Amino acid sequence: MTNNPFLDILRLISFVILGLLCSNLITTIILFNGGYNFEDIRQGSSQILMNLSSNQLMVAQLSSHICGLILPAFLLTKFSPSIKESLSVNSWQASNFLKYILLLLLALPLVSYSAYLNQLIPLPEWMHSNEDKLQDLIKKLLDFKNIGQLILAIVTIGIIPGIGEEWIFRGILQTRFALIFKNQWIALVLASVLFSAIHMQFEGFLPRFILGFILGYVFMHSKNLWYSIILHMLFNSVQVLAAYFLGPDMMDESLSGDKSPMPWYAALFMLSIFIVYFFSLESKRNIHVV
Repeated sequence: MTNNPFLDILRLISFVILGLLCSNLITTIILFNGGYNFEDIRQGSSQILMNLSSNQLMVAQLSSHICGLILPAFLLTKFSPSIKESLSVNSWQASNFLKYILLLLLALPLVSYSAYLNQLIPLPEWMHSNEDKLQDLIKKLLDFKNIGQLILAIVTIGIIPGIGEEWIFRGILQTRFALIFKNQWIALVLASVLFSAIHMQFEGFLPRFILGFILGYVFMHSKNLWYSIILHMLFNSVQVLAAYFLGPDMMDESLSGDKSPMPWYAALFMLSIFIVYFFSLESKRNIHVV
């Protein structure tokens, strides 16, 4: 295949659509197994999913991530050599990974504060309703009964999305946008916006955008997708562990505005530290580029 970023994006969309159709087929089979018929499924309702067991929900979620993320990314990378080459330009170094962990940790208070700011943005009622339904499904999904369910959740929510989302949004879309716009920063912002919007949870749009920006910057800085993949997997897995030990209400708490925010001066202080560290990394990247 030729190195055409526009065609790569169109192919990705096609593969994702096919993958989601496959995932919907698997979910339909699960619903049939749960005693539902075509009429129940045709009417469609989040209540149907709520009536499934957490294991059935987890399998449906796993199929969605594999078919809708991993499979499309794999197929496009296989048939587009330029994408494969851009995923791992530089080798892995443990010292660099520690720098990126620190960058993410410094950003977490800002992520939390942005969740509060996100709640101040007026949203249509349908968005609030959709958010409530998604939160109910998440709590149902994370209603763990044993260690086996915890391990399955870490794989389904932590590992697979960490690989698939980074592969698609950073490894494919961000690199394609960079070729189209000839500007890595525009590519970074666009990929981060899409990453946050695709979750369809607009009450958490700002914190997810910031997370996407940090992960995208790590990829841009390191030129090795594994750094952002592992950071993403760790972030998701820690939330799953928090849900297991502290209850499902803790899941995604950092991306919600329910908790009282830190004082503005504390947020400003953390922002200052983050900016200083961020530009220290960026200055070293520019030196290496030169």
